Amino acid sequence: MIPAAGTRFQHDAGIRRYGFHGLSYANMVAAFADTLPTRLLALHLGNGASLCAIKDGKSIATSMGYSPLSGLTMGTRSGDIDGAAVLRLSKALGEDETDRMLNRNSGLKALAGDNNMKTLLEREDAAASFAVDHFCYWAARHAGSAIVAMGGVDAVAFTGGIGENAAPVRTRIMDHLACFGDLPVHVIAADEEKQIARDALSLMAAGQ
Repeated sequence: MIPAAGTRFQHDAGIRRYGFHGLSYANMVAAFADTLPTRLLALHLGNGASLCAIKDGKSIATSMGYSPLSGLTMGTRSGDIDGAAVLRLSKALGEDETDRMLNRNSGLKALAGDNNMKTLLEREDAAASFAVDHFCYWAARHAGSAIVAMGGVDAVAFTGGIGENAAPVRTRIMDHLACFGDLPVHVIAADEEKQIARDALSLMAAGQ
């Protein structure tokens, strides 16, 4: 059944902006303890990648939306893509194949044939160089949006496999963000399991 014009179909169907990597960002906030910057730009960069605008310890904007597909270019996910392009792909390839393309065969894998950032940084060919530059540029583009949402930025923090281990990626992203000043940069180990334990203990304490 096609909903009549003016109905709240998206709301009633549960189509909303969820955001993802919440445990990772909560762990980053906890890692700062009493030194948490007022306006923190947090980036979780791995095979899945996102960023979050954290103001006064609360998430106020995130690059991911209804699904993990939106936002930054990722290992095998496209990141943001025009809805009309998705409709055209779906019409030409079918819904299932379009889903596979956008989630499993796009991103760094499509740009350079490999979704391993370490390998791409070691390669010297044009495709690998373009893929890394593209990844960093679009991370910075989305970062600008998050900074606007916070009304500025006081520090930047990186986590995730790429965020923690790929210093050249961090450097390139920060070079793009140089227009916001000389920002402190933090590298925080991802530990979502520890955050799950913290949340469980909090729930247990609240139930006593």
